[in-house]
Amino acid sequence: MTTYISRRPALIAAVIMLAVVAGSAWSIRHKSETIAAARPEEAQASQSRLSRYAVGIGAGSPEQAKTLGLQWMTWPPALDAVLNDSAATTLPEGVQFPIFLPIRPMMPEAMLRTIAERRPGTYYIVGNEPNLPPEFNVNATATADPDTFAQAVAQYATLFAQIDPTAKLVGPNVINWSFTCTGCGGFRAGNEWTAQMRDAYVARYGAEPPFDVWAIHLYDLDYRALPNGNADRQIAQIQELRAWLDSSPGLAGKPIWLTEVGFHWGYPGIEQREDGRFYPVGEFAYDHVERYMRALYGWLNDNAEAPNVERWFIWTNWGGVEPPLTVWGGINLMEGPAADAAIGRFGRLYRELAGLTP
Repeated sequence: MTTYISRRPALIAAVIMLAVVAGSAWSIRHKSETIAAARPEEAQASQSRLSRYAVGIGAGSPEQAKTLGLQWMTWPPALDAVLNDSAATTLPEGVQFPIFLPIRPMMPEAMLRTIAERRPGTYYIVGNEPNLPPEFNVNATATADPDTFAQAVAQYATLFAQIDPTAKLVGPNVINWSFTCTGCGGFRAGNEWTAQMRDAYVARYGAEPPFDVWAIHLYDLDYRALPNGNADRQIAQIQELRAWLDSSPGLAGKPIWLTEVGFHWGYPGIEQREDGRFYPVGEFAYDHVERYMRALYGWLNDNAEAPNVERWFIWTNWGGVEPPLTVWGGINLMEGPAADAAIGRFGRLYRELAGLTP
């Protein structure tokens, strides 16, 4: 059986290379008890905030989502767990997750029917950073030109209308909106690619792309200002996507998910050595990253309702280092990839921002 596992693209390695050339566990049950003890209006507000916080586990145990007290996660192997009918024993109880759908080739109908039977009403993430060129995206099954992507979306929507009308499509998951990167080779802006995909869909089918949720990945890819972490620039990408959606009556008010949001390089420098691999320069900037997290997620806490940002998945990647990098330079919430790993500094902060006890 073909394994459809969506991987984090090799953008970190490719962009950095080009830049150098150019210049105590808490469960969801415990949280529920805490909310129940609060006044009703406080409990409702706390639950609403918590439901927005999610984690993308690029490499590591899915049990970590429950350890963190979160209700949503992405974990690429979840698809195989559903198809193999092992979700009950493989995935943490009480944690919801969407399923990734590839573009080329599309997922076979038989697999979709199996998922629909076992998990009706599932959210499906369609595509993965399709505006990246192939050399930046190892997940070639998720990338496509705008017209091919539009056709795949239409086919998925038609099929789900037959096998599970309660299914939800989430897309197109471009990386960033108007900002691409600095100190790198560049790629097509998300707003340009999305507009072309939407025009292709409307031209072919006479309707707007049938996404129940419009989704984007947010990364501050500035390799001339290390460490990364310009929260204001990421916030601007959200606001610009909201404005674009609201410019069309057919898309106005549609909810937004940040299906990946995070950080690529938390070190003040990077160097390529004789072995051709890239190494961090200096110490990891923990204080800088914490300030960035407070700025971005603090803004989301205060402002997410107005632009209808329903959910955000912070991307973590224990063990997911791709050559020629030697370390993962982004954010991790836990002290290791194992199910029983301790919550780390950034995990405690993420819980705090979500309204959970650190």
